[in-house]
Amino acid sequence: MGLVLQVGQDKLLCKLCSNNGITLMQLTELLNCKPPAVTNMVKTLEKNGFVYRKKDQ
Repeated sequence: MGLVLQVGQDKLLCKLCSNNGITLMQLTELLNCKPPAVTNMVKTLEKNGFVYRKKDQ
């Protein structure tokens, strides 16, 4: 069975696709979500290989 997106992760991925290099705080504002919710979604997507994070220079 393949990986399944959870509620809200589709919107998050769409925002990432159109805003390459966006910060978690900017993503939180675009999605109108609380920071812990966005952080958890990104962690899950990263664990499943959909996204990767790197430190801002």
